Amino acid sequence: MNMILGSELWWSHFAGCAHQAVKKDLQLILDIDIHWSLTYAMVNCASILHLAISSFFTYNDFRNLAPTYLLSDKDWSLLDKMKDALEIPHLFQQCLSAEKTPTLCDAIPAFEAMLGKWSELHHSHWDIPSAITAGMELEAQRLH
Repeated sequence: MNMILGSELWWSHFAGCAHQAVKKDLQLILDIDIHWSLTYAMVNCASILHLAISSFFTYNDFRNLAPTYLLSDKDWSLLDKMKDALEIPHLFQQCLSAEKTPTLCDAIPAFEAMLGKWSELHHSHWDIPSAITAGMELEAQRLH
């Protein structure tokens, strides 16, 4: 969605689509690959703005962009599953950041719970196992 944010005309048009679709003034969020929670927020926001994003590409001025940028129903389904997977470390981070000084006796059980939730999700979201496994492995490496 960088292309929408890169043009004042496109951004203005998208803002109108977003306001019409969700009756709120929401903005797209750009991803920063080192922050789980920001990635989760970006995907969650895109999910909320799904209708606005689709609506944006129905206008004649932007219809030619649809083949390149518009997600298919299958893509949206996968994005929703990725949102489920990203919500787990987001909630873990929120849990730890709620404490002024997180302690190890709270962090280790929370971390184990996060890995357990990911393991459960690994079985129910069979079409994104590599993403879940990669997250589990990355977090396990950080623990050691």
